[in-house]
Amino acid sequence: MISQTRIPLAAAAALALLALASCEDSDTIPPPGSTIVVSGNPTTVVLGTAPECNTLLQEAMCGTAEVVATVSNELGLPLPGQDVRFSSTAGLIFLGTASNPQLISNLPIETDQFGNARVNLITTLTTTVEARSGTAIGTLTFNTVQGNLSAITLNNDTTQTGCMSSTTNVISCNQSVCLVATAIDTGGAGLPGVVMNFALQNNTVSGNTFNGTFNPAQPVTDANGDAFTTFTPD
Repeated sequence: MISQTRIPLAAAAALALLALASCEDSDTIPPPGSTIVVSGNPTTVVLGTAPECNTLLQEAMCGTAEVVATVSNELGLPLPGQDVRFSSTAGLIFLGTASNPQLISNLPIETDQFGNARVNLITTLTTTVEARSGTAIGTLTFNTVQGNLSAITLNNDTTQTGCMSSTTNVISCNQSVCLVATAIDTGGAGLPGVVMNFALQNNTVSGNTFNGTFNPAQPVTDANGDAFTTFTPD
């Protein structure tokens, strides 16, 4: 009778420890209805020669980009402290620098106070990066182009009609802001064929979120290296 009593107690204790360990190892995931928006800087990866191309990818040329996954609840408010797992169809996901990377593909990365989880991508090919947290999934495709991208400038575009002359004070939902992003190579010339990804970040203050629509959201730079879009507030 004594042994029959002790066996169930021991089993219950073992199950309790197992459940506790499972809770400690599990990801912190957002509630149902949450979303993930993935953005990149830049979204077109410019390929060039670097030592890490060979050491990490066994290729002569490669490029890097920052990947940002923003987790928001169903009301659009950013969610800090959520675990996001990244994966890519090509290349590698890492933290740190390309010369001293910490490979973290499919490992949890916690969102910051703005709901952003940040990682880096190194690739030789066009690749799609997926960010997942619970049932929320976001993806973004990074294109590749050969060139020597040095900088990206963002300015107000006053050449189009029907747009505000300034981007600093949007006071009506009927107003539109025209923008031009320019990709510049190391020689100071515009770089064509670069896909620009326009998106809002850190646009929530004191629980109020400022949203809008970019049209187009992913324009390609022209022969002068310029990509144009129009932003309209919701």
